[in-house]
Parts: sequence; structure tokens; C-alpha cells
Amino acid sequence: MVPLPQKIGVIGAGRMGVGIAQLFLEHGFSVLLYDTAPALLQRAEQKLKERLWREDAPLGDQSPEEILENLTLAESLSAFHLCDFVVEAIFESYEAKETLLARCHTFLSPDTLFVTNTSSLSVTRLAQKAPNPHRFLGFHFMNPASRIPLVELIRTSETEDNAVQTCQELALFLGKTVIFSHDAPAFVLNRLLIPMINEAILALEERIATAEDIDTALTAGAQHPIGPLSLADFIGLDVVLAILKTLQEERGEKYRPSALLEDLVKRGHLGRKSGKGFFSYD
Repeated sequence: MVPLPQKIGVIGAGRMGVGIAQLFLEHGFSVLLYDTAPALLQRAEQKLKERLWREDAPLGDQSPEEILENLTLAESLSAFHLCDFVVEAIFESYEAKETLLARCHTFLSPDTLFVTNTSSLSVTRLAQKAPNPHRFLGFHFMNPASRIPLVELIRTSETEDNAVQTCQELALFLGKTVIFSHDAPAFVLNRLLIPMINEAILALEERIATAEDIDTALTAGAQHPIGPLSLADFIGLDVVLAILKTLQEERGEKYRPSALLEDLVKRGHLGRKSGKGFFSYD
């Protein structure tokens, strides 16, 4: 058994970054959370407080106060030289991720295990910008990271076996179910899930049924725990669109996003996080 990392760095204080930080905090790790926007960091800290104070939060023997003592907010990447495991969880864009990875050369030790939480982009391409491609791989958490059991691990041809083993054992320690994927667009889960969501949107666009009945078809007829349109709202319609565009570029026109999805994203109707998507939210 390889030794697990102790000091965790999370880059990005959006929804995924906060969920990943929460997961590590709940399992006793010290977490350094970074974002370029101070307002996002403050909001992330408040969200973590709210989540840790819930009655159903799995805190073990620690109190919420004790857990939050292990959280450090950072507005500079320079503090990440102390981290032995870093998770990148910023926006799903090659340009954004590659720019960040290039900046990290200055601040990270070559021995740091660096993983990307990309949901669809090529890990091999991103590794070319990483501080050490041999210790870089995809570590794809599902949303919400603190609750969904699945983790996808995606290695490249350069990733060291030791790095993969450490990530696998770390995921198991976090209570996750681990699957391995080749470095293919959208990997396993999203390769299956996102086209299904797009088909549900097309059914709505063609007025085959209402949004409510389309969701009920999958929950009552196929025993899915949540309907595809509700799930799209939860994921974020901008994220769904980004994954579909990656699939379309890499795998062809069968993955073309529906016009309705593109229109909703243009209008800023992104689902739960904006208050409106296929359904409305308070």
C-alpha cells in the first residue's frame, strides 16, 4: 500500500471545487482552496460551513469547527508548493486549463501528484502543459463530489504506475468506486450519459412530450433516480453543452447539441445554478 497524500490543493472554487474540498475535509485532510476571484473563495467558505453543519454530514469524530480548521483559502498559487496532491477543477476549456497548468510550473514540486477533474477533455493533451507529465492523470469526480460514489481515473502513456496506484488508493480511502477509462472524449460515464440527455432535449424540442413527462418516462419507466432534463439542470446546461461540443469535434455530427440547449445557454438559463433551465428553481 502506497502512502496517501496529506496536504491537498484544490484549484477552482466553483461548484466542483467546493464539493471536492468538502470531500477531502470530511476525510481528515488539510485542504488549500485557490481561486482567482476572492468573492468566490468567500462564498465557497460559507457553502462549506453550511454543508458541514447539516445533520446528515458524515463528520466522524470531528466537529464542523475542527474540520474547518483544516481549510486554508489562497489567492495565490505560490502557497501550493506545500501540497503533495493537487486537483485542478476549473472551467471545462482547453485554453483555461492549459494556461493554468503552464503557470503551475513555477509553484509545484516535480514530485507533486497533479490531477485534472476534466469531464471530457483529452488528458494526454493537458499533460503536455503539466509540471510533470509522469505524475499527471485524470481524476474525474462526479457532481456532487462529496456524495456520488463514482470516480473515473484516466492515465496517459506517460503516467507512472505509482501515480495511478496512489490515486486509486486515495479514491478508495475517500469511499469511492473506481473505474478506469482510456483517454477518449468524455470517458465512460459522460460518453453514455450526455448523448442521452441531448436526446431528451431533442424530444422536448420536437414537442414529443412535456419536460415533466420526458423525465417521468425515465424515472418511472427505466427506474432512473432522476430524469434527464432535471439532471441536465443539476449538472449545468453550459457544462452539458461543452461536453457535447467536445464529442462533436472528436466523434462527429451524431453528437451535435440540440438548438434548444444552445439557445438556453445563450440566454443564461443554465439550470439550478442560475435559477432556471428546463425547470424553474427558487
